[in-house]
Amino acid sequence: MVLISGDSIKWPNGLALDILEQRVYWADAKVKLIMSCDYWGENTRLVIRSHQRLKHPFSLTVFEERLYWTDWDHEGVLTANKFTGNDFKT
Repeated sequence: MVLISGDSIKWPNGLALDILEQRVYWADAKVKLIMSCDYWGENTRLVIRSHQRLKHPFSLTVFEERLYWTDWDHEGVLTANKFTGNDFKT
């Protein structure tokens, strides 16, 4: 079992596995970010940190090169590139 902890994790409430890249993605509504790490809890990456784009994310999935998530405040599905966090769309 791998446990991820630290100052950047306060209220994780979205979790997704990227089987092809062997990464775990999570959204945290408290600190307004989406991060990822490999299956062993190493190589942590900040994908998105934004108080505008991540008001209250609560569900997350990965498909091909994109992340998709829902947000209680945005009332819709949002998406961005899973590697860079760029190319944001609603």
